[in-house]
Amino acid sequence: MPESNRWILPTPEPDPDCRARLYCFPHAGGASGTYAGWTADLRPEFDARPVVLPGRDTRPDEPVPADMSTLADAAADGLAEHMQTGPALPYALFGHSLGAITAYETARRLSARGRPPALLIVSGSEAPWRTGERARDRHRWPDDEFLAEIARLGGSAAAGPEETELLRAILPRLRADYTIAETYTHVPGAPLTCPIAVYAGQEDDLVAEARLPEWARVAPPTSTPVVRRFPGGHFHLDDARPFVLRALRTDLAKALEGG
Repeated sequence: MPESNRWILPTPEPDPDCRARLYCFPHAGGASGTYAGWTADLRPEFDARPVVLPGRDTRPDEPVPADMSTLADAAADGLAEHMQTGPALPYALFGHSLGAITAYETARRLSARGRPPALLIVSGSEAPWRTGERARDRHRWPDDEFLAEIARLGGSAAAGPEETELLRAILPRLRADYTIAETYTHVPGAPLTCPIAVYAGQEDDLVAEARLPEWARVAPPTSTPVVRRFPGGHFHLDDARPFVLRALRTDLAKALEGG
């Protein structure tokens, strides 16, 4: 894989028996480490590739895009370039929380170019138009109030010194990501042509279980999104990792088989 592609970390080439690539988008403030180990865990059948967003990992000095449209346009360009390297494989997109909306908007753009994903997996997020309804102005809050809210959302009522320092170190990235999330407005359009799988934590108070099936409005008319709940809260990717990876294998295989 060419080192010039800033959107994907260099990893070993897919195994000969690889069936598809899985591009993974992080949550607000997150980085590629969110999916540490997924590449090894999903091989040889699937090639998991964490997506590297501007402002983190190997791109710390790059500005975070000001809005979702700019971010998704750039991500679609980066992934389209990466797909031209190595073996020609189907691909799927996965995203958690803000990453779910980023993956969805990227899927829309790649689909418009005639290269739709085989599957979109959205985790820890209600449907795109719902995120706008719940938008707040936390990205404008003073630093201490903003960081306290981030700690609360992460499940910590009172962050300890180490966690507080970590959050403060990535404050610019967090604030930029929350700006994208809280200024996002869904623009209606044609539904995707690929199936959608919806994941959420059983104890996630940021996502209303009754609203998860609403992702069907942006799925193909002939496809009903599969909805899966996992042990844990908003960050169930950590709490229930073995169950999430097992579900991914099942849902990817079904999508590739046309099910």
